[in-house]
Amino acid sequence: MTFEHAKCPLCLDQIAERSRLPDRGYQYQCPACGGPFEVSALAQRRAGKVGIHPGARAKMQQHLLDGKRPRVVFVNTTPNSYYEVREVNASEQTIIN
Repeated sequence: MTFEHAKCPLCLDQIAERSRLPDRGYQYQCPACGGPFEVSALAQRRAGKVGIHPGARAKMQQHLLDGKRPRVVFVNTTPNSYYEVREVNASEQTIIN
């Protein structure tokens, strides 16, 4: 797995390790936020424009504190679009070494 350094989309402070997940977006490992988390490709593109909604960031951080691996997706519906935070199932997880 190839890593690159990118600004953490959760804390917006630290430089995190980011790797591309096939067909699923990106996986991040931030020293400030804790365990690995995922951001879907659409949520990543949307966050690049306006950032991840603060409510979704708070839910992601709570999942990390609870020892869960969160994933944020952007649900694009008409007339309302929104960020949704989900727990990544163990069978879907990719391990960062």
